[in-house]
Amino acid sequence: MASTGPAEGIVPQTRSITDDKVVIKLKAVGSAKLLKRDKFKVSASNAFSHVVAFLRKQLHLAPADALFVYVDKFAPPPDANVGKLFLAYGDVKYLVIHYCNNPAFG
Repeated sequence: MASTGPAEGIVPQTRSITDDKVVIKLKAVGSAKLLKRDKFKVSASNAFSHVVAFLRKQLHLAPADALFVYVDKFAPPPDANVGKLFLAYGDVKYLVIHYCNNPAFG
């Protein structure tokens, strides 16, 4: 019996940024409000704080309202680059961002 090697013709899927945009997928955790749309395109060069500000606007939150935002169960710093977060923690299509009103994942 001949040994079989890796399957030919199968190319592993890798993350890549197209058109300098990243698709983010926003997921509510706990009692956080759900969004009507959960997928958005943002510039890969944006800071993570831009995504948080955008999410606060979508949720109609006051500046004093609590919002906790996580990528892969950690809270990135506000100056983190969205494109680099996607390359490090995104799946093939999306950078999944969890949000909630109370601390989670830690």
